[in-house]
Amino acid sequence: MLTTSTLGVSALGQSINKMRLGNYFHTTFEAKAIGVAELERLMKIDDRVLRYLHLRLDDRANLSQHVEAFP
Repeated sequence: MLTTSTLGVSALGQSINKMRLGNYFHTTFEAKAIGVAELERLMKIDDRVLRYLHLRLDDRANLSQHVEAFP
């Protein structure tokens, strides 16, 4: 299951490389650790990605429950 939502353009907390605005995205997906490591490797070399954060969700709930709880 993969869900992606665009949260829109918003001001960054601090300027990054003289940029003050950024596009924010929220994506929920299932992957093994090796897949997340590859995704992070690709994000590091892509100049369009300023920052990223990957979080591991609670294993006691399935992915669809997490997606429903996201506003």
